[in-house]
Amino acid sequence: MYKGLRYLLFLWVIIACEEKSPSSVGSDRAVYIQKSDSGYSLIRKGSPFKVKGVAGQDSLTLLKQIGGNTIRTYDTVGLKAVLNKANAAGIAVIVGIPLPKSNEKWFYDNNNLIAAYKKSLASEVVKYKAHPALLFWCLGNEPNYYDFFNYSFATAYNQFVDTLKQLDPNHPVAWSMANFSDRAIINISLKISGLDLIMFNTFGRLPELQQDMQNYEWLWDGPFLIGEYGVSGPWETDFTSWNAPLELDDIKKAERLKYIYKQLPNDDHRCLGSLAFFWGQRQEVTGTWFNYFSDNKETNTSVFALADLWGEPITGNVPPVVSNLRIDGSNEYNRLLFNPGSLHVASAAIMDADDDSLFVQWDLKPEDWLLQMKNTPVSIITIPEKYDSASTSILKFQVPEREGPYRLFVKVTDGQGHFSSTNMPFYVVR
Repeated sequence: MYKGLRYLLFLWVIIACEEKSPSSVGSDRAVYIQKSDSGYSLIRKGSPFKVKGVAGQDSLTLLKQIGGNTIRTYDTVGLKAVLNKANAAGIAVIVGIPLPKSNEKWFYDNNNLIAAYKKSLASEVVKYKAHPALLFWCLGNEPNYYDFFNYSFATAYNQFVDTLKQLDPNHPVAWSMANFSDRAIINISLKISGLDLIMFNTFGRLPELQQDMQNYEWLWDGPFLIGEYGVSGPWETDFTSWNAPLELDDIKKAERLKYIYKQLPNDDHRCLGSLAFFWGQRQEVTGTWFNYFSDNKETNTSVFALADLWGEPITGNVPPVVSNLRIDGSNEYNRLLFNPGSLHVASAAIMDADDDSLFVQWDLKPEDWLLQMKNTPVSIITIPEKYDSASTSILKFQVPEREGPYRLFVKVTDGQGHFSSTNMPFYVVR
């Protein structure tokens, strides 16, 4: 019976997808996807264009210097300035258009809201469709379309794609997906029309992606792009007993980046390229988890690792190193349970290959893992110190009286535009 159902689904998909393959005609288009015997290619300005870039929009000159050619935005705020800066730097832009998640019925069941969104979408498309830096549009980031019976989302999404295509037939339209989801692939194949490619945002599961795609190649065999890759996310790492995710220090992050880069499906005939995450500064569980830059625009070892991977190594001064963070001599995270107001000693090894004078800043911040730390918490303690090029930084501190989870951060800067950081969670128990 299962084989019979699968066969019926296969026939349904063939019929539904008959007109959905990306267009390879129209060489006069600014950007398009071309299918040949050797696979898919993204064509820009008449030539094949392999995406080698980042998600984020900071430091475009540096990005170009280390071999990058593309950035990805997640909204259209300040888009004109972003496009102009990118064009001046020789960088292409994947423009993200924000969209509510697929299960947000308040939006997709409201015809007035749908009409208003289409009007706003049309305005943005008309405004930027002729910009020379525009590579393609990404309609929504991870809509999470897993519900087989959610037709209102598909109806609205198809209207939005139609609006995009009618107003701008010269640039592809992409879907963004978290990892590979068979349910989402089925929904897209059967209910969504007009898409040119799928972007996969994938971190710890990246090594599994090619096998997942091979398993469902009978259902979907179109072009794709790795829309985000990097160190394992805070949902994929080890956790303390109170569910606080453990973050790697910057040196280990660079090592992980080099490993995960080798897992990219660059040789896959359907792959159009990849984007490292995150080229900027953002808060996601912590203010350092994915970031290549500090809030002061300093760069860490991940920038240097990416430059090496892209074949354009950065020479000269390198970032400092901070490692081996301990509290009371221990890094056994499940033992870091403290009494309210108790006194403790934290230590971290710091060094710099260039013998720069180092500035060390300790920060103690509260955590709320239930809210996923989307807002940057205010530091309870901030202590800056200055050291010579190699030493052990020691912090004597008192934990808060209030029960709950906290995290101790240490950041080292070298005065040359570089930084390194690490952190450790602990819990105050009454």
